[in-house]
Amino acid sequence: MDETENVFGTVFKVDPAPLGLTGFALTTFMLSFVNAGIIGSKGGTGMAISFAFAYGGIAQLIAGQWEMRRGSQFGFVAFSSYGAFWLWYVFLEVAAHFGVITVTNEALGISLILWGVFTLYMFVTAIRLNMGLMFTFLFLWLTFFFLGAGAMSGVVIITHIGGYLGILAAAFAIYTAFAVVTNSNHAGRIPLGPGLGSKEK
Repeated sequence: MDETENVFGTVFKVDPAPLGLTGFALTTFMLSFVNAGIIGSKGGTGMAISFAFAYGGIAQLIAGQWEMRRGSQFGFVAFSSYGAFWLWYVFLEVAAHFGVITVTNEALGISLILWGVFTLYMFVTAIRLNMGLMFTFLFLWLTFFFLGAGAMSGVVIITHIGGYLGILAAAFAIYTAFAVVTNSNHAGRIPLGPGLGSKEK
């Protein structure tokens, strides 16, 4: 094996999950602050769109492709899908703003609930991985359903609840990313907790 092969062998061992989780977390934090009513939608939504395009969207898509290269079915589907979700969100907001498309509250609510259905089946797998991911997907699943219900009903408090649930999902995601990065240099110091039905390593 030559030097080039050694270099690529090392690169492909790098875990892309912290990149994807952090991109997801920071973008979700930003939009959830808006949904929860903590910051105003006028400036907050614009900043969330910027996060969604660069970090939530592109960075997660990159992480998803690296997960595929590493043979992780779950990581590939999760990061690729949520990266696409954030790019969908950017397109939706920009196209609606310029009148290219018309989005009804009912259609938006249904689309968010569909994302909740997807997140629910990812949650079923995450249960067996570790507690950090399990709680990330649990609160994200609830976030989508509350945001969808809030959009369809027009009841602001339901959307606010979805925003706070999104903050919890982002908090668990950033903690999981922090644990993976830290444990790669200091093995086992930051606990993630065993998945249900598995033994902690």
